[in-house]
Amino acid sequence: MTHTHALGTHNTYTQLASECGAPALFCYLAVLFLSVSSNYHIAKRTRKIPGAESVFSMALCLLGSLVAYAVNSAFFHAAYAGALPVLSGISAALAMATRNGDTKWIEAEIAAGNA
Repeated sequence: MTHTHALGTHNTYTQLASECGAPALFCYLAVLFLSVSSNYHIAKRTRKIPGAESVFSMALCLLGSLVAYAVNSAFFHAAYAGALPVLSGISAALAMATRNGDTKWIEAEIAAGNA
């Protein structure tokens, strides 16, 4: 049985830092941090609003997915995979659709029957 060499780096963060440099790592971490914080704030704001359960659920699921991605990135080299762009794009869409979890706007949309 022939053993092949693993050619990947230790994790995503070292992969980005070594292949693209510190500015790319900073941008990657900024996207990850902003997506996590956006979903956290939306989930926190919509947690107790009647009728906004779906917004809360979406924000909580995205938050969990992004945190799991950040932890898993410490153990696998996936810098060029499409998971972070997809998750951060969906997070941005949720933030724009709910106006960053604006409770008054969400309540008005629910009252108007648009939710």
